[in-house]
Amino acid sequence: MHRNLLFSFGGALLLGLGCQSSAALDASVDTMNVGGADHQDGGDVSGNSASGGTGASNGTGDDGSANASGSDESGGASTESASRVRPRGGRGGSAARGGTGGSGGSAGKAGSGGSAGKAGSGGSAGTGGSGGSTGTGGTGGTGGTGGTTGQAGTGGSVSTGAPSTGAHVIAKKSISAGGSVVTTAGITTQSSGSSLIVSAGRGSGSLLLASTISDNKGNSPYVQQASKLNYTDYPDSSAALYAFLNAKGGSGHTFSLSDVASDEGTIVAVEVKRGLTIKDVKASKLSAGNLTSPSVTTTGPATLVAFCWPGGAYGFSSVSANNSFTVLDSYNAQDGLSVQAASASRDVAAAGTYNVTWTLSPAQEAILFIVALQ
Repeated sequence: MHRNLLFSFGGALLLGLGCQSSAALDASVDTMNVGGADHQDGGDVSGNSASGGTGASNGTGDDGSANASGSDESGGASTESASRVRPRGGRGGSAARGGTGGSGGSAGKAGSGGSAGKAGSGGSAGTGGSGGSTGTGGTGGTGGTGGTTGQAGTGGSVSTGAPSTGAHVIAKKSISAGGSVVTTAGITTQSSGSSLIVSAGRGSGSLLLASTISDNKGNSPYVQQASKLNYTDYPDSSAALYAFLNAKGGSGHTFSLSDVASDEGTIVAVEVKRGLTIKDVKASKLSAGNLTSPSVTTTGPATLVAFCWPGGAYGFSSVSANNSFTVLDSYNAQDGLSVQAASASRDVAAAGTYNVTWTLSPAQEAILFIVALQ
């Protein structure tokens, strides 16, 4: 941190588609000869039998077609009294054979994920002709088998589980560099289901605002967490913490700190997968040699993210964190013209109270932030 430069810091949390053959009953009517010795038999007319219609496929059986009734034809009436002649009535027509009922409809075709096809209705029995047998009813079609359940779309849902540390990145701009925006390299974050935690620091603390924190995935606005704090030795310079919960992400995800023309600024971002709720957050400003953060409390599995903003004039040569925290990114600012920073995280499996102690060389004051996401 350049002693003669205002420094501010900002951070944000990244947080499914019968022929009734007409029984052409051509019934031949018997004709008797008057007084004749001969006789004619009545015509043998058999009723034509019509087969029942075939059941329709796909679930509905057709009714059997109506069957022609055999016409029993009476022989011609005897008009002759000759004793030799025995008038005989015509033989009855053969009984019409009842139509066979329509076969049941074919089973309905199962749609993808669809319900079972409805069984076809049995065909109606054909009506027998006089003396004919009654047609057999068609058998109902068997119901179609239910379709298999469709698969869920790929990549649409967010997996469930405990929060965990995701992608992270840091970027800085020194006071001597040109440009008014400092932007990180692109990282790959989850398309959804993550939160983004961003912390920023700069020389001109009054210009460190939530509105100066942004990303290229349209997450806005980032919301400040806890208090923005000023350095003890550089009271015009500040650091702050920001978050965006349940953010949009993807490949090439970048983060920016704007309005840093003629100023020094550093931005640090950490993705927390499945951590969509901030359970606790603390900020503190500590003197050299006592860099233990305030404690945060969780009610279950969580991801803890911590940031250290050292305030030494010429940076640090080493940084570490205890209590199973892993240092993610750091910038030591040993040029004395930019803002130094470090980030660390820890995934915890159970409810509890947690803190972290930072060790810097050389020892120096620092602004600390720690946040727990579940």
